[in-house]
Amino acid sequence: MPLATADAVVAALWARWGLGSNCHGVGSVRRRCETVGDLEILAPLEPKANDRLCARIEATMEPADPGVFAGASPPGADYIGRALRGLKRGFLAASLVVRPYGVDVPVQVYRYTPENLGWMLIERTGPKDFGKWFLGKWKIAYGIPTGDPKYQGSVDNHLVNGDRRVVPVATEDDAFTKAGIRPVPPERRDAYLEHIQ
Repeated sequence: MPLATADAVVAALWARWGLGSNCHGVGSVRRRCETVGDLEILAPLEPKANDRLCARIEATMEPADPGVFAGASPPGADYIGRALRGLKRGFLAASLVVRPYGVDVPVQVYRYTPENLGWMLIERTGPKDFGKWFLGKWKIAYGIPTGDPKYQGSVDNHLVNGDRRVVPVATEDDAFTKAGIRPVPPERRDAYLEHIQ
């Protein structure tokens, strides 16, 4: 879909789900690509017992049992899509489909913690090869061997040092600084990759 359409859908989801300034639109929307294939959202992880975001999203999704209304919303229902997988209290990642303008749009919602927001913003903004490049630089900065998958720079979506201890990165700039590299704005990451390869 065109970027302008994606922006409108993101704004509608923000309003419908009550997303605040602690939530972030990422992926190709954040990179300001001309066309967008899906929408990705970062939101803070909430305790399973009191996961308000999950409850708000669930209230807008069609029931999982297709026999409930056989594809047509019951009277008074105001569903905007359906959950494909992962939507449960305390979820870390959920895949949904929303239907603005009568067209199915895939939506991924990822949860972050205060210790990994900076890395999640880099990884989920993409492109994928940019995240790989960043992790390579991170491993060099922390003395983690490169070229061997058993030595990881990220464990459970948290950046780690050579001893596999979490290195907190509360912001994207914090992550770039701790990796020893200059921040690259989201809208320049695709071109930056072409330049360094």
